[in-house]
Amino acid sequence: MGKLITFWSPYRGQAGVTSAVCAIAGAFGLEYPELELALSHAQTDSMELEKRMDGRPGRPGGKELFEKTGVAALKLNYRQEVLTSEKIRRCAVPLRMKSLYLFPGDSRQGERDVLWYELMSRKLVQEFPITILDLECGWSETSLQLMQEADVAVVVLPQNPEYWQRFMEFEAEKLKGKKTGLVLGGCLENSRYSPGYFARKYCARMFGAIPRNAGFLDAMTEGRTLDFFMRNKLVGKKEENYEFIIQTQRTAECIKKAAEGK
Repeated sequence: MGKLITFWSPYRGQAGVTSAVCAIAGAFGLEYPELELALSHAQTDSMELEKRMDGRPGRPGGKELFEKTGVAALKLNYRQEVLTSEKIRRCAVPLRMKSLYLFPGDSRQGERDVLWYELMSRKLVQEFPITILDLECGWSETSLQLMQEADVAVVVLPQNPEYWQRFMEFEAEKLKGKKTGLVLGGCLENSRYSPGYFARKYCARMFGAIPRNAGFLDAMTEGRTLDFFMRNKLVGKKEENYEFIIQTQRTAECIKKAAEGK
């Protein structure tokens, strides 16, 4: 049985949850190429994860490609016949990093039914060593249920002490009993509000940070997220993307260890 890792934030549009998912997926692909990883999301009104990880949705025929793969294809196969390992993998969109399997979301479905939960929290987790889900921000029942199912629930917070104060005072209690850890999203390197600052102030379990990096942001905009990581696989200490790659890999390592119960 594999591990389920969810990414979520209580604050929509503030913490860069999808960016964090893209960064950690890229870091996993670099650091653990032998570890197959399934990647999907719970959004009903956005295909941002697909666009950032694979630019093909913007190309001619891209829409049709994604309608025949991912969650919609998984559901169709599940209803028609036994969902074998081979059929699950055929539903994925192949990515530049061979160990990553992208399952585009079914944006046409408003309410999440029992089958959807079964696919996300059971079938993918049974098939792949690691399954990462980008959850809808805010306190939706879908997000809370999947965080409850997760081996580790990653909470992404912005580099703003007001949001941290609000989360710790009024919202952290709602996640009591869940296996959670915090990630600082869109982190500016020279800010006084560093991951260490928040960890010390709130005695929080910190997995790390996703630094703000122009090259990474540009790559996501162009649908070349994995190309960015592959180009920087052997980045040197004096090169501009070094700190981003190192911090992201460290964060991915912490999340992996937490999912394994270490």
